[in-house]
Amino acid sequence: LKGVVTIIKYLLEASKEFIRWCRGSCIPVHEVRVKGEIKPVQPSFYDDIIRLPDIIDKVGAVQERIVRTLEEVQSYLGSWKFYRNLWKFNKSETCEKFLERKPSCVDFDEKLLYYSLLERQVKEREDNKVFQCLETYLGPIKRTLLAETQEWIECLGALLEQTAKQELHSLIASLENLENCLVYPKTGEELERVLQAISTIWGMSLSVEITYREIEERYRTLQMYGLKIESRQVESAAALPDRWDAIFKRSKEVHFRVTPLKEKYTEITKMQILKFLKEVDTLEYKFYESGPGSVGARLDEGLLLLRHFKSQLAETVEKGQGLNKQEKLYVLPVTQFTILHTLGTEMDTLSKIYDAYQAYLDFEERWKALTWKRLDLDLIAKEVLSVEEVLAALKKKYSKADTLEEIVKRKDQAKKMFSILRRLKESKLRPRHWREISHAANITR
Repeated sequence: LKGVVTIIKYLLEASKEFIRWCRGSCIPVHEVRVKGEIKPVQPSFYDDIIRLPDIIDKVGAVQERIVRTLEEVQSYLGSWKFYRNLWKFNKSETCEKFLERKPSCVDFDEKLLYYSLLERQVKEREDNKVFQCLETYLGPIKRTLLAETQEWIECLGALLEQTAKQELHSLIASLENLENCLVYPKTGEELERVLQAISTIWGMSLSVEITYREIEERYRTLQMYGLKIESRQVESAAALPDRWDAIFKRSKEVHFRVTPLKEKYTEITKMQILKFLKEVDTLEYKFYESGPGSVGARLDEGLLLLRHFKSQLAETVEKGQGLNKQEKLYVLPVTQFTILHTLGTEMDTLSKIYDAYQAYLDFEERWKALTWKRLDLDLIAKEVLSVEEVLAALKKKYSKADTLEEIVKRKDQAKKMFSILRRLKESKLRPRHWREISHAANITR
């Protein structure tokens, strides 16, 4: 605008070159002095022209037209700011954050469609735009925007191919594993493995179909947006439906062939269950008759028994879970081993009680190792108080536990002994007094 106004100013001031003549002659007038001007002024037609209404209107119209044209240019160029987000964000970081959300194929398609439409929109925009007397050339910005949209599409396409490849390889590995299990069994373990594989195949039919359809859709999306992918991956994805159908049919055939063997091992499993129930009854009898809760005051022996029975119970529970698994494979009613559950509850109770006893033993070992001078009865009193709080909490929860009563008795005995030690430590005993105490307690040096 400034340049155009300057041009108009120069055009008007050019009329100063047309000097006025003296009246009735062709003689140029002389320079005259004008008030307020330093230099003499040469009379010309400039003073007459700048006062003409037509000239004033035309100058105003030109300025107005120029301003309107520049505003149109500015508004048009502002419309290109819509694309500034293409280079505002880091592509790799943005795509990685997008991948952390575990997007589906639909999510990828929405992103790719967005950038594809942007790309088409940029291509359809003109290379040149004319505004009255001005023309803008937009080739460089178009090429830059097209390059940016293509980079976004390629970045998203690489992530989509990566996820499709991972799911493809994972599904193929799973199918290969199932195929290897579909063989005629010769032993009970092999039969269990085959029946487990058949049960897995029948149970995952819908999820497998959804998975391979998702994989196919991902590769179709990549092809739709013209992104480069390995033909071998596309062929593997296309072969998944037929491969799964073959595995499913094979599972039906194998199941039919192993039915006689399955019936045989079903009977064996029933016998194993009955035998196991007897083992559980025996374990229950031993636990209540000679377990860690039956030792009375022999707490150290109970601590050893607790570890033994805990290990034995864990082995029994594991064996029961294995038999339940066999029952499910052979379509038998699942046996509920309620005794094991009860024993587990009792074991947890005794574990908490004996943990408190072990903590008391550790405390006892610490103060027994102290010499008379280093014996800090105030610190010991605090530790006794801590033990009492733990035992009180356990007693409130397990009030009928005989083992807990024995621990409380031992704690009370120790507390009385500490009371005696405090009196001895606070009193001013002479050596002869200690000799008399040693003699009374039958202690010899």
